[in-house]
Amino acid sequence: MATKLILTKNSPLDTTLVDEASGAVVYEIETEGSFFNKTTVIRKPLTGRPGERVPHTSTEVARIQWKAWSPDKVTYCGREMEIGEFMPKAGFFSSDYLITANGTEYRWSCTSGPQVTVNFDARSSRGLG
Repeated sequence: MATKLILTKNSPLDTTLVDEASGAVVYEIETEGSFFNKTTVIRKPLTGRPGERVPHTSTEVARIQWKAWSPDKVTYCGREMEIGEFMPKAGFFSSDYLITANGTEYRWSCTSGPQVTVNFDARSSRGLG
């Protein structure tokens, strides 16, 4: 099942990802720092009643450290790893990436045009060991 997320700004490092079908805010992404040392924080808004966002509350999902002279790092579920380990490319010539979360592998693909979109497509379920 594919989920299509719309970026509210054309910058994937500083945007809000909105579910195209429901209009719900799924993730908030903020990046701070200098050209040589940036940090991107990805947050998931907390909700009260179903579909209702609680203002000014969110939980951190991941943190990415963009390094100029060393490998970029991502911290997800308290584990730090190189970004290529967390999000490997789907193939040598592919612009898609694979992400495994909660035992399901997702393919991340981006499209551009009048509106930048991110497609998450669950490809297979597998247990994490």
